[in-house]
Amino acid sequence: MEFFDPLSLKTVLQICLAAAFIYLYMMFITRVTGKRTFAKMTSFDFAVTIAMGSILADAVNKPVSSLMPAIVSIALLAGLQALFAKLLSSSDAAQKVMTNSPILLMKNRGILKKI
Repeated sequence: MEFFDPLSLKTVLQICLAAAFIYLYMMFITRVTGKRTFAKMTSFDFAVTIAMGSILADAVNKPVSSLMPAIVSIALLAGLQALFAKLLSSSDAAQKVMTNSPILLMKNRGILKKI
């Protein structure tokens, strides 16, 4: 197995088209679902963003297969993320259950030993 086997022109073009399409699709999804998808992150938001990145990497690096699984997966994750954000913003009980409370690590320029 060669690590640096040359790619065919067809494969290179497929990768380029897949990357361009996925890029435009992510711009669209981000605009539709709002800023919370990638900003103001909780630990759950971070995990979803990592999952989206993994899906996107597969879609770009394996363009010979259909892009539809990536499109559906990203739309589903973004939709669930928007639903989750709406639930958190409208319910204090949901926010207490689903998010972590912040921890004070420093005070007056000193690191707190007991948390």
